[in-house]
Amino acid sequence: MHNKNYISVGIDVGSAFSFMTILAPDETVILKPFKITHNNKDSLERAVSEIKKAEELYSLESRTFLESTGIYHFPLFCYLVDCGFNASIINPIITHSTKNGNIRKVKNDKIDSKGIAKLGLSKDIPVSQFPAKLVLELRSLTRKYYDLTDERSAHINKLKGDLHTVFPQYLDVFCDVTGKTSTMILRQYGTPDKILRGHKKTMIEKISKEISDINYGIGSDGLILICKSEIADAKMIMYNKDGSEGNMCGNGIRCVAKYIYDKYKKNQKIYIETRTGIKETIINSNEIIVNMGYPLLKPENIPVNLEGDMIINKKISLGGKEININCVSMGNPHVVLFLDEIDNINMEKIATDFKFSNLFPEGCNIEFVKIIDSKSIKMRVYERGCGETFSCGTGACASVVAGILNNLLDSDTEIKVILKGGTLYVKYNDVVYLKGSTDFICKGKYLVKKH
Repeated sequence: MHNKNYISVGIDVGSAFSFMTILAPDETVILKPFKITHNNKDSLERAVSEIKKAEELYSLESRTFLESTGIYHFPLFCYLVDCGFNASIINPIITHSTKNGNIRKVKNDKIDSKGIAKLGLSKDIPVSQFPAKLVLELRSLTRKYYDLTDERSAHINKLKGDLHTVFPQYLDVFCDVTGKTSTMILRQYGTPDKILRGHKKTMIEKISKEISDINYGIGSDGLILICKSEIADAKMIMYNKDGSEGNMCGNGIRCVAKYIYDKYKKNQKIYIETRTGIKETIINSNEIIVNMGYPLLKPENIPVNLEGDMIINKKISLGGKEININCVSMGNPHVVLFLDEIDNINMEKIATDFKFSNLFPEGCNIEFVKIIDSKSIKMRVYERGCGETFSCGTGACASVVAGILNNLLDSDTEIKVILKGGTLYVKYNDVVYLKGSTDFICKGKYLVKKH
């Protein structure tokens, strides 16, 4: 008799009330649009009664279809499901598409409820069931997340506005004012005056750690600041990746010299102030030569807690083994180990053994060196404050000095030092010269990200 096997209940949902229409399988109106007041128990019970009457009249089960309206359909949907009815939700995009063909331009909830009931009789109409409790909770959390995100954006914009008013220069330094480092500075110092009078070294140490971080920063071995100098062309201040300030960096000073030369077109000889004195650099295209000065060999000057005029090929006990060490300072302390094989060594273990040996009160950089011939070596380095790095200029110098003093390398000639990060050349005869190429990689603003 009927072309469908259920009766259709269409409900157009509003915030305080809804309209319900019931259609027979042949689209005969069983119940004209009926108003359901959501906060009225009698009204809800009457809606349930009308649906059950229709089911008894046609001896068919009903299917109820509600238009999704954000959150307003949830309570009514749950009420009908709890009463044992088969209820589904229709996307408003579908219901609206059926309304667009109507001549009327004014919304009519009564007519809309009839249209939803008609849609319900279409077997191919896409519907969804009410989500599980967990899904609802996730939806609620998602909504809360976006609310908090909007609230956070408003606070950030206000903070930027306040900073632009009272301390506009701050925004030139920190692109992300809510980043970890910026937040620390603002929390610790509070006002522009306090920031300007604050402990700059502490701030820079924290920034250095951020920049050097391999996951959240650039992933560098440290940070170098190029500053004005009263006694040289520029002053170099360097920080390791752990935030500690370093004394000297052979590769770093080459990069500083090349940068100054390219930017300011200085003479080919550029003098740079460091914590270990003024260093002379010579620019020859991309090749930079640095006069690294005299190596320090006396134990107290390195410093290392061992007796003797020099610590060259000295046997010590370390980590339960006896090894021969060579100690040299090139402005920072180095211990050089000459080994037959350096590719598969446990650098971390050896570095830890040295750290807890109390031999080096200021720590040390460790060079693992394999002699190739009298004019070339292969080297790996473990730097204090950094771990393994792919190159170390002062380490290359210390290794060559130690090699010559052990009669393993030729003196007064250029020694080729092969590292993971490239090749350096070192010449030692009284003073040490370091030579290597530099390549400009990139420039831009660094955004200190929060994490």
